[in-house]
Amino acid sequence: MTEELVKNWNEVVSPQDTIYHLGDFAMGDKGLIPGIWARLNGVKHIVLGNHDMKHNGVTILSQIENAEWASINTELFLTVDGVKLYLRHEPDMAFLPNEKADVHLHGHVHEAFNRKGPIINVGVDVNEYRPKNIRQLMAMVEKVGKSHRGY
Repeated sequence: MTEELVKNWNEVVSPQDTIYHLGDFAMGDKGLIPGIWARLNGVKHIVLGNHDMKHNGVTILSQIENAEWASINTELFLTVDGVKLYLRHEPDMAFLPNEKADVHLHGHVHEAFNRKGPIINVGVDVNEYRPKNIRQLMAMVEKVGKSHRGY
C-alpha cells in the first residue's frame, strides 16, 4: 500500500509543487517516516492529524519533525484565487462560511463522506488514493460557491 501511495503522490505532485498534507501522514514503524517522506515530491507542509502525534501509545511527532517539512501546523488559513480556505485534520462539522474562511478542507473521516456543503474531505480514501491539485479543489469550491453564496 505504501508503494502505491508514493507512486500516486508523485504522479500528481512535481518536485517544485507546494502541497499541504492534512494529517495522519504515517502509522506503524515510525523509523520509516523520514525515508518515505524523502521519496515524495513537492514542498511539503503538514497539518497534524491524530495519528501523527501518537499511534498505539508511541509518539511519532519527532519522526515527522525530522522529515523537515516546510511547516508543521495544527490548522491553517490560506487564500487561493480569492477563496479563503480553512485547513484542519478533523472536520469541524459546525463550520459555516465566515470572515476567516469560505471553505473547510479536512481529512480524518476516510470514506465517510466526500463533501458536506462547504466542508470538503480531501483524504485519499475518497480521492482515488492520490492528492488533489488546486485546480481540482477549486472546481469543488466553485460548486460550493454556487450553492452557498449569500452567507
